[in-house]
Amino acid sequence: MGVWYLIEPRTGKREHNWRFAYYVETPAERGDGQWLEALYFRNANRTQFGKVEILTPNLYGLDYRAIATKIVKDKSYREQYLTDDPDLPRMWKKR
Repeated sequence: MGVWYLIEPRTGKREHNWRFAYYVETPAERGDGQWLEALYFRNANRTQFGKVEILTPNLYGLDYRAIATKIVKDKSYREQYLTDDPDLPRMWKKR
């Protein structure tokens, strides 16, 4: 299992009802031998889930906090990453 870090967008906590986490798996943890970096998110009611996944290492590092902020502030941007992936509710179960 990979490493999970909670991320706060650059907004006040009371300004939104979304929760974010950065997740990473190394090639040794995966069957396909690739890196996985992801920003997973959900609403406070756990009725909507989303993900932004990247399967190659980003040598320069993405600013996942900036992406989370854009997801909070821009509804059309957020909607393109919403998903019905059944694994996401399980991943968030203990968080």
